[in-house]
Amino acid sequence: MPDREATCLCGQLRPEVTGEPFSASICNCLACKRGTGSAFGMQAGFRTDQVRIEGRHTDYSRISDEADRKEHVLHFCPGCGSQVFYTEPTEPDLVVVSVGSFADPSFPPPTESGYDSRRHAWIGLPESVRLLAPRIWFNGLRTGCSEMPALAGTRVATRPVFHDATTVSTRRPGVP
Repeated sequence: MPDREATCLCGQLRPEVTGEPFSASICNCLACKRGTGSAFGMQAGFRTDQVRIEGRHTDYSRISDEADRKEHVLHFCPGCGSQVFYTEPTEPDLVVVSVGSFADPSFPPPTESGYDSRRHAWIGLPESVRLLAPRIWFNGLRTGCSEMPALAGTRVATRPVFHDATTVSTRRPGVP
């Protein structure tokens, strides 16, 4: 029996998780803001053996703006369009679930905040939250943007790739 169940808005897509997340974080990057339609994203990381996905999903892939240029595969409900979780092909043991999908006020609080230099000034954080920004990931190590002037302030072009849950290598027609 799962400890928690996340759901999309219509309830069709349901990640069921067992145990506590190994991380809970806030992200202030532009992709999380745009993807959630909110001032920030909040997500919880789980091992794949902790998560069981029920229901169908449609996938959207994008390349991270971070220096490591990882692919993030965002998983949406095809009915209501809610983004419920994401995965990274380079991290096959990782499933990251949107905390809002749990709709659980007792969910563990975040322990870190990424891209904090992009956080809205009116958003307060508990002092216990570790601030990671303005940092980017580089070869698995956190490196301040000021230490990498060639990357600071640059925009990275992404090429979106749409997938469906059964054929994850198919591009959506009309998308370059």
